[in-house]
Amino acid sequence: MKNSVLITSMAYLDDGFISEAAPTATAPMKRLRCRLAMKWMSVAAGFCAMLLLSWHVVIPYVRNPAFPDNSPVTLPHAPSGTSSDAPAVNLPDIPKYDHALYTAEDIGNLLSGYNKLDSFATSSYTKIYVPHEDYLRIAKIPDDEYITTYERKIDGEALSTKEFTAFTDQMLESVSAALGIVRLGYQVEQEKATSFSEASLRAVFNADAERESGYFFSSWQYGQSNTFSFFSSSKSSGRIILRDVPVEIDQTKTDAEIIASLEEIKHILFGMFGAEFESVKIIRDYGDYSEHGVEFMYVYFYNAADDPLNAYSGTPLSDYICLSFDNFENFSGDIVSDKILYNVSIRYHQCRTDDVYTPTKQVRKISVEEAERLLYNGYVFGGHSCPLCMSMQDKVNFEGYAFVGLTYVCGIPFYEFYKKIGTSRNGNLIYAKTNVPAVEVSGYEEYFESQREAHQGLVYADTQ
Repeated sequence: MKNSVLITSMAYLDDGFISEAAPTATAPMKRLRCRLAMKWMSVAAGFCAMLLLSWHVVIPYVRNPAFPDNSPVTLPHAPSGTSSDAPAVNLPDIPKYDHALYTAEDIGNLLSGYNKLDSFATSSYTKIYVPHEDYLRIAKIPDDEYITTYERKIDGEALSTKEFTAFTDQMLESVSAALGIVRLGYQVEQEKATSFSEASLRAVFNADAERESGYFFSSWQYGQSNTFSFFSSSKSSGRIILRDVPVEIDQTKTDAEIIASLEEIKHILFGMFGAEFESVKIIRDYGDYSEHGVEFMYVYFYNAADDPLNAYSGTPLSDYICLSFDNFENFSGDIVSDKILYNVSIRYHQCRTDDVYTPTKQVRKISVEEAERLLYNGYVFGGHSCPLCMSMQDKVNFEGYAFVGLTYVCGIPFYEFYKKIGTSRNGNLIYAKTNVPAVEVSGYEEYFESQREAHQGLVYADTQ
């Protein structure tokens, strides 16, 4: 029962979210991971990520040559480079808002986060590793005076065994033909809703038959989506060949070159899943340990215009096909490459509802200068990682931050501030990233003081 609940929750998560949330991203744990576990997500990452499932983090995507409008924004008043981590002597005044639609407590409850205030410096941030600043995940700040807030739909369509069976049968028929294997049978099981996951239907395949075919399959239905995915077993060294065309990419190429190289595979995928898309997005995830370039690389085929928040989301919020390449050395002798990546899993995500997020309000967007005053006072909502892990990080003074962009978290717009804090053991740049609401919020002092008192209480209890 526990395993099925965990797998249900994992299947519902974004790729980018998992890669940021996973405690296994730390160096000691990286050496212990195995490929199969990472294919279905690690237990620890699943636990941390499931704590945040209720608010569904929306992550901005990687800047790349194929999407020039997503270039990082460097502000003249925000000098690049690092500065001393010593707290500032005189902190700027905190902005006061008389007509704010949200309180800091509202934001904190929405995120279910854990924020620690300590004067100017903060431990509430996420570490980002990139070989160059061009690969930072920064989305452009709109020029409009007002900005839209959104609300996530909680309830989707009712679960339908008939619909799910038709979806899974269609996927199995076309995917098996493309792979050149005998179609596998399955049974439909229903998973009840828990505090960590929503109710769902899943296809249970015969494990022996899967091993014999050389591929592992997954099919799920949730209130808002149907998903089907597959990857190859170790007997085929992680390779997937569709209609005699290998699914592989060259990570040393530009995004535009990679997209061009996948033209034939793209049309095979469209025919296989019965869906066509106009947009392509590539996300490269780097770390502090690997000597082989990207650790994970994702290629999404989707329609950017199908959801207004797709521009700020790593994983599209509308229908998509995803190629997920694993290039992390989980164990000695694992499949990794400095150039050609072919250890891939493929997923098709089909929405059952029109919009995951619906627009609710048009509110005044605060200026970057106002957000800086909040940033410098430590009034931040630090990121997507396990909050307990964040509380143990070294504090970072964000004065002299390098970049600022915009993201959406739980449908609320936030400014994202990036500060370069060092270089990792493999030469990648390390940036600290933290968030400040981009709309008027009241009650900062009261909320963060309560958070500090709560944290001090936990520390005191821990020492008893």
